[in-house]
Amino acid sequence: MKLTELHNEIRIRNNNLAKTIEHFVDQETGEVSEEALEILQKEEENRTVLLTNIYDGVTGYKTLADAVKMKLDRLKSLEKYYRNTETSLKRMISKLIPEGENINTSDFCISWRKSSYLDIDTFASLLEIEKKYPKAVKTEKSFDKTELKRLLKAGEKIEDVEIKTRINIQIK
Repeated sequence: MKLTELHNEIRIRNNNLAKTIEHFVDQETGEVSEEALEILQKEEENRTVLLTNIYDGVTGYKTLADAVKMKLDRLKSLEKYYRNTETSLKRMISKLIPEGENINTSDFCISWRKSSYLDIDTFASLLEIEKKYPKAVKTEKSFDKTELKRLLKAGEKIEDVEIKTRINIQIK
């Protein structure tokens, strides 16, 4: 089989799989419908072909998801660069224009506004404030799952905590 024929065969399989996915997979949740599972079970004689098509879809969608993630990471990096550059340029303008001086041209307007912010000196202040005004301090608590797992493996008995085993599918 030539490379172009193989490419066309893969494209046809992916198109067929895409049509199947559109029909049988909830586009919001990604859940496969019961109807699709029944059809898959009835098609036992075509199981290898079907699994090959599904595998092609899995690898194709994984590749697409990875590409989207890479693109998002690149866009996040660009956003950070642009935000930092914007901040630097604003700092530069604030150094060039005396505080309180406004500039109005036909192209742009630069003005100053007053704002306020909260400045808390030390961690000790945080503890004092927490004692006097508990609602003014936010605390998030979460489990250190690595430490809990280590303790359980070392023989500790912790109520409502257990190590469970699950079987995950590996597709390579």
